[in-house]
Amino acid sequence: AREKHDRSSDRDERKKKDRVVKESKLLPILKTDPVRGSDHAWVTIVEFSDFQCPYCGRVQPTLAALDTKYGEKLRLVWKDNPLPFHKDARPAAKMARVAFLEKGAPAFFSLHDTMFANQAKIATELETWGDSVGADSDAIKRQGKVTAVRRETDLPAGLWIAIPDLHANGAQVFNQPIFFAMPRL
Repeated sequence: AREKHDRSSDRDERKKKDRVVKESKLLPILKTDPVRGSDHAWVTIVEFSDFQCPYCGRVQPTLAALDTKYGEKLRLVWKDNPLPFHKDARPAAKMARVAFLEKGAPAFFSLHDTMFANQAKIATELETWGDSVGADSDAIKRQGKVTAVRRETDLPAGLWIAIPDLHANGAQVFNQPIFFAMPRL
């Protein structure tokens, strides 16, 4: 009976692995990337984004709806892409990165959600929000250069990135059609 259970368990595990979408070689998921969702998700969306960008803010409700609807079938991965003409984007990215390094993905995404819900207040409230998730001035000093945010760090060679820029299972998604493709899962 035990041998039969082991074989059944192995078969179930293989089926589960067959459903897991392999990571794109162009867009590897790094240990330094904040991730929301399961490693065994069927769909991985990698988002290159900027906390101050109004267009990036507009895509967040779509991503939140997908996360709510698909749960464990969906994994969201964040990659920093602060644009130089958004003066608060780099400090916001650094603060979120410190939150991630100090307290993990839940702190990062808490700050992420707060910043996108209140983009107009980033310049005045960033320190307060950072303090609330453990990214205070002491944490920033502790993390030092680890949190230096550079756009090109996360950009694979030869890949053109706009913002917001979404990649579903390695394929670049334009104009948010991912929401309409997802129900087929």
